Amino acid sequence: MQMILPSPDAHSGALYLGSVAATRRVDLHKQHGIKHVYHVMRPGWEWEMDLEKSGSYSTTIPLHDSLEEDLLNNLDDLADTLHRNLTSGRNVLVHCRMGLSRSASLVIAYKIKHFHLSFEVAREFVASKRFKINPNPTFVRELRMYEGICRMRECSVETRSYDDLV
Repeated sequence: MQMILPSPDAHSGALYLGSVAATRRVDLHKQHGIKHVYHVMRPGWEWEMDLEKSGSYSTTIPLHDSLEEDLLNNLDDLADTLHRNLTSGRNVLVHCRMGLSRSASLVIAYKIKHFHLSFEVAREFVASKRFKINPNPTFVRELRMYEGICRMRECSVETRSYDDLV
């Protein structure tokens, strides 16, 4: 589990990205103050954790890591829900089975929409925080489309470089 965005102040939460293994570590939830967990997992996956002991809430986002999965239609709602939790001061963990594709794609979408970043810059930023991410080719295509949608909708998406973020 790696921190993607630190909490800049007491009024917004920190964002963590990890694998299903991070959900089993109640001690990590307590240590990092995780208050909401997003399980970006296929339906029927059974994970072992006790969120009540850690004081966390959870949301399951039933996505398959598949070339046929439609991520695009869910991105706006997912990015906004994540944003609401973070701006409410909650530390959030987003995970999928390996922490490589589905959960990384959600975090990249969040960065595209709420930080006005291009797909490439958002991906590079997330990759700099988590040692390996690998959104599947369909997710990459849909995230590029999402960047275009955000640019058209807001007409204010700035092109920033990775160096502007670090």
